[in-house]
Formats: sequence, structure tokens, C-alpha cells
Amino acid sequence: MPHLLEVLLSGIKLFVRNLKIVIPPIILSFMIYLFLAIGLASVIPPEKLTELSQLTEKSDEEIIREMYDIVMLNPVKFFMAFIIFGSIAFVIMIFIVAGMVGASLKIAKTGSFSFSDFFHFGYLYTPRMLALELLISIAILVASLPFLFLTGIVSSVIPILISAVAIIFVAAITFPSRFILIALDTGVFDALAASIRFSFKKPSSLLLFMVTVAMVGLSSLIPLLQPFAFALTSIWYAILVTSPPSSAAPPSESPEGQPA
Repeated sequence: MPHLLEVLLSGIKLFVRNLKIVIPPIILSFMIYLFLAIGLASVIPPEKLTELSQLTEKSDEEIIREMYDIVMLNPVKFFMAFIIFGSIAFVIMIFIVAGMVGASLKIAKTGSFSFSDFFHFGYLYTPRMLALELLISIAILVASLPFLFLTGIVSSVIPILISAVAIIFVAAITFPSRFILIALDTGVFDALAASIRFSFKKPSSLLLFMVTVAMVGLSSLIPLLQPFAFALTSIWYAILVTSPPSSAAPPSESPEGQPA
């Protein structure tokens, strides 16, 4: 616990010194929302867009009915637009994750970062981070599906609870892989294997995961706080991943990629 407390305090200090780290995710997130809005506007007639602005005044059943009617106007075009614009938005989101993780590692190592660092890491590691996210999603699905299937056989909440625990556990032990991938400049399978070993060697990473989930959950109540929670928790993990077992202070050297 003292080690985790050091990580949290060090992370807060570094975060306060590098508040500009929230700027790239805010700008890129705005671009994602704008991009998706343009995608929807391209497949939804103008008169239906006006109706969408009034959905907040309707009941849940009316909202579902309205959305169904809109989709059925041209289902093929709608789903094609959803796949195309959604895929591009997802890649941009992974770029944000790669950039944030890389910038956080740079902060943990040197105490500061530049915007060029953020975009360098995003550009360099987005393909591998995308593959890593897909593998983690598959692992979580494989861990939870058997218990979810049992819910159709056993009339009990126990399989659901076990499934939830499995999801949380797999997510917790694979979460550091995002930082290990960049810190060690390694492949996705090696990052996952190292992440599992790291999680068992440093149980504080599991506690940090719970703190991260709590912070992200609380920040969702005020969406403007989400980039700040994302940045702070990333710095915490970067410190934990780059620190030796006996100290929360980042090491003098780190193998993560450097901007050209």
C-alpha cells in the first residue's frame, strides 16, 4: 500500500505540472463526435434531423420507435455509414489511447512531454494498440461467455456474478499491457504475457485498476472531467509500470520510443 500511495501522489504532482496533456484528447474527441455527426447527417433526411432534436422530450418507447423508423428509411445506407464512420472513429480513439499512454510514459520518465511526443506515439503505436485492444476484447469475451451461457440453464444470479468477476479480473491483468507495449516497444502477445506477470508480481496494479474504474465512472457523471481522469490514471499506470519494485519513482531510463 505505501508503494501505491507513492504512485498516486507522484502521479497527481506530475499531472498538475502537465495539465496540457488533456488538450490533444479533448480536440481529437471533439473531432470524433463531429465526424460521427457528419456521418449521421449524411444518411438522415433533414426533416428527421429536426425530429431527433426533440427526442429528449419523448418516452423511451417513442425514442426507440423513432430511431427504428429512421434506420428503416434506408437500412443498407445507414449501416454502411455506421460501419465506415464508426471504424474511422474507433481508429482515432485508439490513436488517442496510444498517444496518451506514450505521453504518460514520457512524463513518468522525464517529468514532462511535448505535443509532438503525443502525436509521435499515436502515429507509431496505433496499429499495435489496435491489435492489442482486439485481443483483450476477445480474452474478456472468452472468459465471460461460458458463465453467461449458464444463465440460460441455471435460474440463478451466480453465473452472472461469476461472469462479472471474470470480466473485471481479465480486464485488470491485461490493462497494463497498453503501457508495456510502448514502454518495451514489444509485440502484442509479448505485451499481454508481460502484463499478466506484472499484475501478479505487483498486486498494487490490481488496486490501481479499481481506482481507475472508480475515477472513470465518477467522471462520466460530468463528461468534461473525463479527459482529466483519463490523463491522471494514465500517468499513475505509467509510473507503476516504469518504477522498480522498491520505489514509485520512475527509472532514469526507459526503452519507450522517442520522437525523431
